Amino acid sequence: MAALRSRYVAKLSMDNTVFLVCDIQERFRSLIHKFDHMVLTSAMMVKAANVMKIPCVVTEQYPKALGHTCSELNVANTETVKVFEKSLFSMLTPEVSDHLKALNRTSAVLFGVESHVCVQQTALVSLCNFVSRGNTIT
Repeated sequence: MAALRSRYVAKLSMDNTVFLVCDIQERFRSLIHKFDHMVLTSAMMVKAANVMKIPCVVTEQYPKALGHTCSELNVANTETVKVFEKSLFSMLTPEVSDHLKALNRTSAVLFGVESHVCVQQTALVSLCNFVSRGNTIT
């Protein structure tokens, strides 16, 4: 069991990690318990990624209805961030998947809102696609 676990769980490295930021949008502010705390933590993660030059992939679920990414994350003025609109539950749209392939990163840190839907679907799809190629998710 330990050998299997060590194959899929590895230390993160700035050189091979991507941050996946899932649907941290304005419409959820009044709907999610302790949303402001989650936004503060997420903003620190995005800022740290920028300092360490770790690419961030940010998705927005149907922004016409749910609004854009919360301004505290400062994704518009960050050189390491790429924002994608989506209408799927998973973050891994064809456009995001192509972008991730181009980044050629082997580890991902996944965080965001609605963990029972979009974060979970992203993790499940990632397990099928990402880990099957010998990569890790933390």
